[in-house]
Amino acid sequence: MGAMSEIDVFVIGGGPVGMVLSAELARHGVRVRVADRRAEPVHHSHASILHARTQEVFDAMGIAGRWWPYAHPFARATIYAFGTVVGALELAGADSPFSVPLDVGQNVTEAILVKRLRELGVTVERPVEATSVREAGDAVEIDLRRADGAIETVRAGWLVGCEGSHSIVREHCGIPFEGKRYAAREFVQTDARVRWSYTAGVGHLFIERDRFLGCFPMDGSGLFRVLCARPDRNPDDRSDPTLEEMQAIVREIADPDAVLSEPLWLNRFRTQARRAPTYRAGRMFLAGDAGHVHVPVAGQGMNTGIQDAFNLAWKLAAVVHGRAPDALLDTYSAERTPVAAGLLRGTDAGFNTLSRPNAALRFALEHLAPLALDARAVQTTLRNLVEEIAIGYRASALSEQHDRGSLRAGDRVPDALLVDVAAGVNCTAFDAMRGEGWTLFAIVDDDASLDAASIAALQEIAGAFTDLRCRAVAVDPRRVAAGIDVLADRDRTLHDRWDVHRPTAILVRPDRYLGFRGPLDDLAALRAYLARWAAAPAATAAA
Repeated sequence: MGAMSEIDVFVIGGGPVGMVLSAELARHGVRVRVADRRAEPVHHSHASILHARTQEVFDAMGIAGRWWPYAHPFARATIYAFGTVVGALELAGADSPFSVPLDVGQNVTEAILVKRLRELGVTVERPVEATSVREAGDAVEIDLRRADGAIETVRAGWLVGCEGSHSIVREHCGIPFEGKRYAAREFVQTDARVRWSYTAGVGHLFIERDRFLGCFPMDGSGLFRVLCARPDRNPDDRSDPTLEEMQAIVREIADPDAVLSEPLWLNRFRTQARRAPTYRAGRMFLAGDAGHVHVPVAGQGMNTGIQDAFNLAWKLAAVVHGRAPDALLDTYSAERTPVAAGLLRGTDAGFNTLSRPNAALRFALEHLAPLALDARAVQTTLRNLVEEIAIGYRASALSEQHDRGSLRAGDRVPDALLVDVAAGVNCTAFDAMRGEGWTLFAIVDDDASLDAASIAALQEIAGAFTDLRCRAVAVDPRRVAAGIDVLADRDRTLHDRWDVHRPTAILVRPDRYLGFRGPLDDLAALRAYLARWAAAPAATAAA
């Protein structure tokens, strides 16, 4: 047996999901190690879309701007069915500070995350393979094998499998991976320059009788991800397609004079749709492709996995530090497995529509889809779904509502422009949430005040619980007594967006979802909520 080492959390898998999880754990002060059996990060684009919610995650991590020099805004995708323009999906305009998805290679994403981990004192250990995992009382033991044959056993308080669909963690836990393989269908793709009659810098999606072709912009001057799903004529063929093969596809479906050149990557693959019914078994968790895989429609996979990691990290950190009960960790699977279930339903339906439209679907594409895509409400709904800002956790045990506001407990909290009264500068609601803990907003309208007694009660709550900060938001900041940070909302942006029309307490989770909402003049329910989900300093010290 090799050397034994101990750590708080061990992460198997050093792709984007594992690195986001590890970076967030380290940012929260957790001792974490992460290992990957690959010798190096990926060298090609692979998962290449960053949706609005993922960019918000990176903003909370303090690194969102690092992608901008390398990314192309993917603002629009025109849809063609059977040779006719159906309409366009307008991807720009999401209700987020990051209002347009970014097209940027996974190789860039991994390089940025590697750098962030190093800043936090963490290195992805490569190539290191986890050969076995086992429960060991109040810990987990992981056997690791390095490239030189050296064996190490790690003892960790918690283990997270982010190692993809062939997860050793999932297999050890005996968690099913339910779903199906898309038989008789194959995908071929390349990232290449495309010279043709269609506009560069935007997307183009072509639907035919038994196949579809998607061309997604990687820059503004003709570099595209070219992806075709078609009948699988030779299921045993594992070779990469040639550039000539990809060019022939584009010429046959889209433009007979198209010329493809300068390929960066060529790939052939088959896919499946599967998910685990739970992401937790004792001290072991699943995240990303270890818990869900699906057909590549709308670029949801990596984004969903990153949000798995962001959801789990703060909860795991709170439990590691003794600041929350073990029950908090159960909310991870309870919140994220329904997201994966919905994702698989949606991508499966979308794939079937795109790749094998029957007569009814063809009629709908040709006659109904143009009308639907011309409707603003339809565009907004589709955009919010694709950009993943419509995801919420209203059914979660962490979501508690005591008033009738339309922004409900469990919803993602939208941003709003405010003024930091003390500093005299503009700021945002997202700025007010920065840090590792919960944020309590005490919000008063223009006809209400926040007096000294109310502020004392709020500060008593903030002081009684670890990782909790308090902010007052007022239309007229002069109506707020001293002793609390005040944010001015003079044009009522936050009040309107958060649907606040009376003095209200809104508690925002570390992942920027609304945890608790109730009247500001009765804080008993808020105290009870915090007592259930957060530990007071005295309890932490005694742990």
